[in-house]
Amino acid sequence: MKKRPMFWMWWLALGLVIGGCVDRDDLPSEPSFSRGQSGQTQKALAGRDIFRFDDFGNWRFWTDTLRLNDAVETLTPAQALALGLKVDAAAIPSATLQAVLANPALLDDPATTRTLLTLNAVVGVVATVAGDQITRLGITCALCHSTVDNSVTAGIGARLDGWPNRDLKVGGIIAAAPGLPDAVRPVYASWPAGFYDARFNFDGINGPVTIPAAYGLHGVGLETYTGEGPI
Repeated sequence: MKKRPMFWMWWLALGLVIGGCVDRDDLPSEPSFSRGQSGQTQKALAGRDIFRFDDFGNWRFWTDTLRLNDAVETLTPAQALALGLKVDAAAIPSATLQAVLANPALLDDPATTRTLLTLNAVVGVVATVAGDQITRLGITCALCHSTVDNSVTAGIGARLDGWPNRDLKVGGIIAAAPGLPDAVRPVYASWPAGFYDARFNFDGINGPVTIPAAYGLHGVGLETYTGEGPI
């Protein structure tokens, strides 16, 4: 049995590496709530926002180290969907969504990807877009642990928070990052859709496992597959 050392992990420690410490100024602003909502409801909604949109400062790793933002700048929506990324239809204005569906050529335009990122419509990805450049890109819990119901079309629909994204090609996405060392690129590219190895970059042992769900963990003391916890 291989012994694995401790690993940088984002929430649930089941997805991808984070880089850098958390800077509270870098986190999304607090969501606004109506006065009629209970404290419990407010906490639930705040937790949902963290799960969906908080990258915990890992944009430093994905942007400054791996330069994944450079690869995403030229990524078309069609290519993103082929990688298993999901689009939250509720985040897109109805007129914009209908225009994209009516004109398939827009799915082959990287500018459409940048528009979707500006709208926070790409599930699990948060980015700062300036013109045709993505200056900052981070990953949230939702990338691996959310999907959509495909109610609009394959890969586009209503969010399903907590459901594992078994279509996601985690390794393929990492392998496309310009800042990744070439020596390990084939390893990441070999991971099947819906699999990941949260420790490969630390122990060098390639052993991807299926992305698990993030629901049904109430009362579970050691939530991660490596037994760390509690979260």
